[in-house]
Amino acid sequence: MSDSEQERCRQRIEQCERRYRQMVKLHAEAVASGADEAAVAAAAEERDAAREEFGRALRAFSDLVVRGKRPSPPSD
Repeated sequence: MSDSEQERCRQRIEQCERRYRQMVKLHAEAVASGADEAAVAAAAEERDAAREEFGRALRAFSDLVVRGKRPSPPSD
C-alpha cells in the first residue's frame, strides 16, 4: 500500500462527501420550497445514490488501510 493510493482514496472520499452534502441540501430545498412530489422524490433518489457512493468510498479506504486490499476502480 502506497501513500499515493491512500491519497487517491482520501480524495475520492472528499469528492463523494461534497456530492452527498450537495444532494442533501438540494433535497432539503426541494422539500422547503414545496416542490411537487416527483421533484422531491427525484431529489431523494439523488441524495440516496450519493450517500451510497460515499459509503462505498469509505469502505474502500477502510479496506485499503486496515486490510491492505486495493480498491477497485470507481464505476462512474
